[in-house]
Amino acid sequence: MGRPTQQVDVFTIQDRRGHGKARPWVVRWRVDGQQRTRSFRTRVEADRHRSLLTHAVAVGERFERASGEPASWSRTTADLAVYRWAQQWVAEQWPEWQPRT
Repeated sequence: MGRPTQQVDVFTIQDRRGHGKARPWVVRWRVDGQQRTRSFRTRVEADRHRSLLTHAVAVGERFERASGEPASWSRTTADLAVYRWAQQWVAEQWPEWQPRT
């Protein structure tokens, strides 16, 4: 018996520029009835994410329930060496850090 199919719907991009949001472009999708959203600063970023989601649906990728994203997008910490993980973590945190002096 094969895998049960998932119901994945990807919706249009929502424009919330008039609401004073820092990330006004919202991509919405639903995996097995559970609503997911992600916000972006530019329309291009939102469109890219939406197109990646629709491509994953088109090729029949399996979506994870926890993240709502295709399983092929997730990386486990066991896949990364400590040095690579540290580089990735610093790159993600760097924009948030501000000088204190």
